[in-house]
Amino acid sequence: MPENALSDNIAINAVQMDNWLTLAQVAQMTGRSEKSIRRYIKQGRLDKSAVHAEKTLAGFRYRIEPQAVEALKQQLNSGTRTYSASLEHIGSKLDEGLDRVAQRFEEAVQPLREQVASLARALPPAEEERTKLTATIRRVDEETKAVRECLDSISDQLGELVSYQRALLAWEALPWLKRRRIPKPKPPRDRRMPSG
Repeated sequence: MPENALSDNIAINAVQMDNWLTLAQVAQMTGRSEKSIRRYIKQGRLDKSAVHAEKTLAGFRYRIEPQAVEALKQQLNSGTRTYSASLEHIGSKLDEGLDRVAQRFEEAVQPLREQVASLARALPPAEEERTKLTATIRRVDEETKAVRECLDSISDQLGELVSYQRALLAWEALPWLKRRRIPKPKPPRDRRMPSG
């Protein structure tokens, strides 16, 4: 509300102002915030003669007549009823839209249900195939394990042969007199490869 519109009621006697309400009290009575009450004052939703504005350093300090607050509450409640009627209308439209979406969804899903049913009929042969594949995988795993054990054995034998070769080369590099005192390295024992 402009400043000059509020200045009309400055002459209100101080005795009358004692029972007028602050913004905080009006906000509590109406269930709205102080900011909303200020906005209602500026919009003219409260009678000008029922609002007293006092200019302060921080802005305006308002005092509002109690009867004007009752009128504002009725105005706000009637607006809520209109709003809830609109919500009911919107809700019914949403329900109709959701029903149409559900029907389209059902129409789109029906072919998929038929495909699932045909796949379910084909499942027993697929189950036999899965059992065969599982047995094959098990057999391959066992053979892989046997090959891995064989490779580990070969790796161990090669390690022993390499150690023997190094020891033999070191022994042969010794002078002849020292070689007579140190025994010649013995070759690793002959291990047969596991049969697989």
